[in-house]
Amino acid sequence: MSAPNRVRRAHGDAPGDGRATSRAARLAGVLALAGAALLAAAGVLPARWAMAWVPDGAPVTLVDAQGSLWSAQATLAVGAGPLRRSLPEPLHWRFAFAGGPRVSVSHAWLGGPLEIRPAWGGVRISGQTLRVPAALLTTLHAVFNTLEPEGDLLLQWPDLVVGRGGPEAAPGGELLRIRWRQAGSALSRIRPLGDYRLSVAAAAGPEPGFALRLSTEDGPLRLDGAGTWSPSGRLVFDGRAWADASASPDTRVALRRLLDTLGPRTGPDGATLLRIRS
Repeated sequence: MSAPNRVRRAHGDAPGDGRATSRAARLAGVLALAGAALLAAAGVLPARWAMAWVPDGAPVTLVDAQGSLWSAQATLAVGAGPLRRSLPEPLHWRFAFAGGPRVSVSHAWLGGPLEIRPAWGGVRISGQTLRVPAALLTTLHAVFNTLEPEGDLLLQWPDLVVGRGGPEAAPGGELLRIRWRQAGSALSRIRPLGDYRLSVAAAAGPEPGFALRLSTEDGPLRLDGAGTWSPSGRLVFDGRAWADASASPDTRVALRRLLDTLGPRTGPDGATLLRIRS
């Protein structure tokens, strides 16, 4: 074999390299075309298709959507069945790719944009705050219709990965914190009744669900309790309510009607039993 031939073979590609490169190029082309098709579809498919993605029985759902899947606004409804009500401000969302593919969600009650990104086994939701009127509690259980709650609810959550089984966190890890600030009720002239905190954590048992813990931060009306909430919507909560020991006799009398509405008295301290099942 001549020296030039040896040089050409030494520097030539192996027989299979060209075929492998060709297959990789074709695969990349197919993926690029599929991605382009999805982007084009998102720009023309109606936003109302997103309504079908919300699970049945979800506490928050879309009841109206305008625009395309790429960029749209929708009306939100909170609660279930006859308790459901629509929010006055629309929700907006838009797909974006700067810094990675994501959906940016905005609403007047959010502290800032909510970013939703793809993640391994689900989607990653950015930490954010949400401020809503306490009157929305009436969408959760009929007992709140009687109370006619007043004040503000401040919801706060960390970055979360949501998979098929719901938000992922270590057992006992806090998923959501809800603070009821300057709480009030039409059943009592005391303003405010207090400030309260509900902590929502991943349930420690084998079944999917969430553990609830209610505590009082300040105020003459003391609330305390714990419960569970399942993805199917089943709520079990047990707790107590009572007038703070430092409250004046007049304040105690003013709280009595509210406490009697919440439930029966129990125990030597006369605390009111809180029991909610749904």
